[in-house]
Amino acid sequence: MRAIIAEAYALFPPHRFGARLSNVCTTCCVTAEQEALLTGTPRQRVSAELMQAYYGAAFNGCLSAEETEHFLPRLLELSTEGHELGTGGFECNFDHLGTRGANYRHNWS
Repeated sequence: MRAIIAEAYALFPPHRFGARLSNVCTTCCVTAEQEALLTGTPRQRVSAELMQAYYGAAFNGCLSAEETEHFLPRLLELSTEGHELGTGGFECNFDHLGTRGANYRHNWS
């Protein structure tokens, strides 16, 4: 799993966030403080709690490819560390891979 995670970090580039997340409910689900941490923390250091908040507030039909690529390696990493981050939004990550030119479904072993 370490090799897969390392490959994911290499293949999926970090996203350069603006001030806001593009696909989560920030009105009531993610606080302004959580949003600032999610957009400003290097992805290798995003906590399990922040990942849970993000995916708990992610809209299934609106996940952006950029955010999907950004957080997926960390999601895999936290999952292998034993964190149970069960939400309905995880499967959407894989639906969005390959939507921006590079076909990750074929390029990622």
